[in-house]
Amino acid sequence: MVARNTRSPRKIKVHNVPWSPNSSGFTEALSQLLEYWCWVPECLRRLGCHYSYLSPENYKHWVTANFRKDTTRPLKEIPDEMVNNLLAAKQLNQGILTSRQVAFSKFDMQIHNPVSHDEIEAINFSELYNSLLQDMTGLQWPNDELKSGSGYATTSHYIWGQEANYYSYLYLQSTRILAADIWFTHFQSNPLSRNAGLRYREMI
Repeated sequence: MVARNTRSPRKIKVHNVPWSPNSSGFTEALSQLLEYWCWVPECLRRLGCHYSYLSPENYKHWVTANFRKDTTRPLKEIPDEMVNNLLAAKQLNQGILTSRQVAFSKFDMQIHNPVSHDEIEAINFSELYNSLLQDMTGLQWPNDELKSGSGYATTSHYIWGQEANYYSYLYLQSTRILAADIWFTHFQSNPLSRNAGLRYREMI
C-alpha cells in the first residue's frame, strides 16, 4: 500500500512517489478513498439506517416534516432493490461532471489571460461562464439566460492566489489512482477488515 520514506519521517511513498500527508493532493486521495465504502452493498445494508430510527427526537422530526402526510414509515435499512439501483447508477453523469471541470478550467484561463486591459473590461463574465458550461456539457440554458446569473462567484478558487490554475483539479484525478490502489490492494476483498483498517490508521 504505502511505505514510509525513511529519509523524511514526515513523508510517505506511494509507488515511489513522495507525498506529504499535509499536501492538498494527498488529502484528496484520502477523502476519495472513503467514497469506496459508500458503494459496498454490505456497508449500505449494514450501516444504512433511516434517520427516523436513530432517536425518538428524529422520529418526531420525521413525523412533523413529512409534508405528504404519508404515515408509512420507511424501512430501517435500505432495501436490496434500492441498493442495486444505486450501484447500477453509480457512473451516471461522470462524463458531464468531468466536462464541467474542463469548463471551469477554461473560464479560469480566459479571465486571467486577457490580451489587453480593454478586453478584460469588455468581458461579460456571466455569459462567458454560462456559455462555456453549455458548450462543454451539452446542457442547454433555457431561453436567453446565458447572460444572467453569477455562478462563477461561488468559486473562490479563481481569486485565492491560484489564478489560472483551476485545471490542476483535473490533474488531481490522479489522486483517484492512489485511492484506488489502496482500496484494491487492501480493502476490496474485505472492506470491513480490522487489520487493514489498523494498518491504514498507523501508516497514514
